[in-house]
Amino acid sequence: MMVLGLESMSNAPHMVPGSRWGHRLGHGEFLDTLRECTLAGSGMWGEPMHMIDVAEHHAEVDGISRQQMDEYAVVTHGRALAAIAAGRFDSELVPIKVPSRGGPVLFEVDENPRAGTTVEVLGKLPSVQPGGVITAGNAATLNDGAAAAIIASADAMNKFDLEPLARIVTEGTALVGCDPNLMGYSCVDALNAALKGADKTVADLDLIECNEGFAVQLLACEEMGGWDRERLNVDGGSVGLGHPVGMSGLRIAVHLAKALRQRDLAFGGATIPAGSGLGAAVLLETA
Repeated sequence: MMVLGLESMSNAPHMVPGSRWGHRLGHGEFLDTLRECTLAGSGMWGEPMHMIDVAEHHAEVDGISRQQMDEYAVVTHGRALAAIAAGRFDSELVPIKVPSRGGPVLFEVDENPRAGTTVEVLGKLPSVQPGGVITAGNAATLNDGAAAAIIASADAMNKFDLEPLARIVTEGTALVGCDPNLMGYSCVDALNAALKGADKTVADLDLIECNEGFAVQLLACEEMGGWDRERLNVDGGSVGLGHPVGMSGLRIAVHLAKALRQRDLAFGGATIPAGSGLGAAVLLETA
């Protein structure tokens, strides 16, 4: 079975509700679907909140400062750049040609990680919301991307002469829910549920991949889950690499499999939050 994940955030349209049959009188509201799609599903618990509102809420509830977020952003950019330089992404990237006025441009390297990212540089960025702590530097960016993978049984692997990257620990898959206003916690809850299903603990994990829509969310999960920074997002995360929303879950799972093999390690977990407080996790073993 082939699984696909993709997102083209640069092509997210604007829309005018009710315009299909025309507006006879009055104004038509012009909506940005990119913003509307970032509603965190929190309306069921009170006032609807966008993802950035949830991130600001995490910072307040978890007592995480902008300085801490900026410091982590420097780490994730640095790890991503180091991984690119070492060729650790080469085997999972597919170069693509992008049309331009001067002819097709070949993209072979992710353009998102920024060299020269320092706490001092990030500290000069304005907050997205007045008085807030979330900035363009400590949040994931808007990106386009796609990922694909094949999931197959051992019999299919043998039949088609395929070499597996990793084995999905079927007892170690989980989908959970939590308070949508603190949806970042779902990463920890999902990973813990997956570990419980496989009769494992966090200490058994050689590597952890956690999608980081915001640095504050990753820091909250790191503290809540008791995760070791040296095993967490070792080649950078979405703050550094970018976050094409529909693609990121598959990306971190594929990279986890690759990262385990590159380091001769055996066991890891990938986890990602989603709107409405959902969280998903999967455990992988090197094949």
